[in-house]
Amino acid sequence: MGRLTGLLVCCAASVALCVADEVRIDRVEPAVVYSDEAAEITVRGDGFTLDSRFSLIDGSGPTLLHDLKLDGRAFAIQRDPRGYAFVGGQIGRSQDREALLHVLDLSTPEMPVRAARLNVPGQRITGLALDGHFLFMAVEASGLTVVHVEDPLNPEIVAEVPEAGSAFSVQLHAGYLFVCSGVDNVLIYDIQAPAAPALVGFLQTPGWAHSFNFAGRFGYLADGAGGLHVVDLIEPTQPRIVATVPAYNEPSPWSPTGYTFGSVLDDTRVYTIDSWGFWAFYGRIQVIDVADPANPRVIANHEPEVPARQIHVLDGLVYLTGSAGFFPEGARIQVADFSDPLKARFFGSATQRGAYRFDPVGQMGYLIYQDYDGNGGVRVVDLRGPLSRAMISRKEIGTETGETPQALSVRGEHVYVATSAQGPYRGYLEVLDVADPANPTTVERFPTARPAGALVERDGLLFLAGQGLAVMSLADPLRPLTVGDVEFRGGGTDLALDGDLAFVASTELYVVDISDPENPAVVGSVETPAGRFGLDGVAARDGYAYVADGREGLQVVDATEPTAPRIVTTIPPVRNETTKGVRVVNGHLVTVSRSSTVGWIQIYDLSNPAAPAPLSHMQLENEGYGIEGNGNLAYVSGRGPGLDGSWIQAIDLSDPSRPTLVAAVDVPGYAYDSRLGIADSHLFALEPSRYPYEDPGLLRVFRFQPAQEHPNPVSATEMTGRIPPGLSPGPYNVRHLLPEETISGRPAYRPVVEKAKALWVCERRTLQAELDPRYSEHGDIVWRAALDGDPALFVDESPQVALEIPELGPAPEVRFVLDDRTGRTTIDIHVDGGRREVTLSGADRHDVERLWQEAVDRGGLLLPQIDDRHYGDIELGLRRTTVEGLTGRGTSAGHPASPEPPTTRYVYTLSGSTLTAAAGYGSGANHWLRVSAAYDDACEAVQRVSYRESLRDACEELVSGAPGVALDCPAPGAPGLP
Repeated sequence: MGRLTGLLVCCAASVALCVADEVRIDRVEPAVVYSDEAAEITVRGDGFTLDSRFSLIDGSGPTLLHDLKLDGRAFAIQRDPRGYAFVGGQIGRSQDREALLHVLDLSTPEMPVRAARLNVPGQRITGLALDGHFLFMAVEASGLTVVHVEDPLNPEIVAEVPEAGSAFSVQLHAGYLFVCSGVDNVLIYDIQAPAAPALVGFLQTPGWAHSFNFAGRFGYLADGAGGLHVVDLIEPTQPRIVATVPAYNEPSPWSPTGYTFGSVLDDTRVYTIDSWGFWAFYGRIQVIDVADPANPRVIANHEPEVPARQIHVLDGLVYLTGSAGFFPEGARIQVADFSDPLKARFFGSATQRGAYRFDPVGQMGYLIYQDYDGNGGVRVVDLRGPLSRAMISRKEIGTETGETPQALSVRGEHVYVATSAQGPYRGYLEVLDVADPANPTTVERFPTARPAGALVERDGLLFLAGQGLAVMSLADPLRPLTVGDVEFRGGGTDLALDGDLAFVASTELYVVDISDPENPAVVGSVETPAGRFGLDGVAARDGYAYVADGREGLQVVDATEPTAPRIVTTIPPVRNETTKGVRVVNGHLVTVSRSSTVGWIQIYDLSNPAAPAPLSHMQLENEGYGIEGNGNLAYVSGRGPGLDGSWIQAIDLSDPSRPTLVAAVDVPGYAYDSRLGIADSHLFALEPSRYPYEDPGLLRVFRFQPAQEHPNPVSATEMTGRIPPGLSPGPYNVRHLLPEETISGRPAYRPVVEKAKALWVCERRTLQAELDPRYSEHGDIVWRAALDGDPALFVDESPQVALEIPELGPAPEVRFVLDDRTGRTTIDIHVDGGRREVTLSGADRHDVERLWQEAVDRGGLLLPQIDDRHYGDIELGLRRTTVEGLTGRGTSAGHPASPEPPTTRYVYTLSGSTLTAAAGYGSGANHWLRVSAAYDDACEAVQRVSYRESLRDACEELVSGAPGVALDCPAPGAPGLP
């Protein structure tokens, strides 16, 4: 978490708020709200000020909890059951590198700390395996090294086995150590004497042995170009290859050979990671059926969005980690669902720079990463709720060779995409039907006369800027017809419309008269200081154009006289960044810019259009590239660390002096230079091809959440805010935003601290329950709970039905009484001076104590399940009491009358752990059943059922249907039993 230390700021206001030396968020109340209604929430913590803001960030993806920087690079991780972790890597580079072992203290799993380190002979540690107090390490250029770690804080090298060569990985199986050592293949060691490993076996393979997985007598070996081998290990010292699945092989410009780098087992399937080249610029996941290990069968091939180098299975989901070729900072954790191996679903990924090794455990994962600077570290990742809800679909665009999408425009249920292409035509216009945003489909595709740079729709006309400006009619939205065209030098990169003028950003700014759409004409142009390198963006309003001029900042162009446009104001970058985009959003001018590591948005007041006045600015979590506006929201596309780190963020500008980040989504692939289009609550992002001659471009469709209203800071420890209806169900992080600096006296906000998974938004589901009267074989009346409601609540885990324990109040008196006649123990709990009492009977004291504690913890006594919709059977009843003692039907010798009875008494009868009967005595007695069904890990559908209310509906029917049954029925309109 972020910290502000040594800071004390007091605000002179009616409520003075001071920033503490630590800004933090402790909790959010309530922790659960419903998606169909607005809710008030309170954020509690410390260090809030009158200028504090908070925002909700979709918490459904893997969430970073902690980032621990290490010396040197890191390649392998092994957890110790005592609460430590061993991390292997290297320090230094090239010929000077040296293997290094880190010991981390995981006593607080979310925040590991460095506890010890050990320099190891060799170049780097690439694999770790732990057996008791001995750690076996695969060390490049040194072989196998054994370290004694009985005292984790003082690791000691006890053996070095150089014959293992350049070991890649080490795995334990059946008491033996298997060392995968590349060209030296697989070496098998007896480690009964861990300090003196003895070579007892050897496996020669055709490829480059990389890693082993084991299941019973079989092992599955990832063998580089040799593919995946199934190895019979019935005699571990004499391994035998019984089957081979070739590496997925498809011609590529990088290498004609496929490589299998790793595999993971899940029941009867093996998932392999295959690349087209050794450095994994491309990759495939093969799903292999090994129900018959000697006859493995490939049942599916899938391509993840970012090539993976390691694979894990956790709770039915597959986690992929790795980097794209030589770009470790573009690495990801991806999540995939292979429940249907033929229809694998890849969900949102998390940028984790240089994701090299990943060790998921429970609800967290420990990730090893690398940086370009030669260092690495360990990140702790929260894995709860791993499915991203923001990105709902993707569509490949530009299937022709060398074609890449460049611009898009959204109109109703159609998206128009313009591309640049090679061949006889200079581009294409593709028409997509997005009536179902989750399934965009191409309906038409036309060649265009020039490559595209920008596309804007207005009043049934489509304006396409490239090396000129084309005007198309959308009278038939599926077949745009060119009605006007004008050419000029350079290629258009952006386009803005203002009345009868179109402004095209190219190597200079062109002013085009479009008053007659069939005859557009260039009437003026103006050069900018950085224009020769190509302008990055343009916006227009009231005769003025605002030009993103790269490192020269923002240029204001007066075009009130279109034939003589001129620059009237230059606003240089505030922090020497590059201005990449500009739009008018909510009546204000917004620019997006980037520096070497981060991005910024700057908001300007346009009261004087010739001299925009800065209002505020906000730091982005990535380099900013593109921007579009819709209502009060600005959507910014940008680039994170590395080649493949891309994000789209939504920023609320309803108060332009206080911009608020309301949504952020990680986008796999080359999306940072995305062109954006907006329709209703959906955002369409056009992703150009990274390699135009190899890959198609992509159209991605996102659904963003509505923005929450600005909060009201109450004190230094409390903020309140209103959450609107319409949020998608699932977890959200609450992020605290604090002014970082000011521009022209206005605050700029940046995220300071984040509370992970602080708020759950639940979908309201129906759950009905009623008490259904029945008769036992002896003629007694029993009651059964009958359930109905949303079918989804009855699919995986059935609901629970519990008879609630009455409110006991503070400090109840608990007495254990042994009944000599029955041998049963009874708990009597007296509360409120004996006015209320609960009696619970069981076989013995231990059993009663256990049952009572379980009932208290669960909020009641569970009823046995009869089938998926019915619970019981149980005898329920309410009885009268008198001053002389307990009277009325149902009084038994097991519960004798008391000369001074409590006003209300409950008696529960159990058989083992099953509740068979419950009686209530006194005019205030009632039975409540609590019916609940949990879903999404935090949400419940709950209903309470009253015995009194059920009796009103069923009493007369019971009496009439069972002659001789004596039952007091409440009079019509009576509140309950007399």
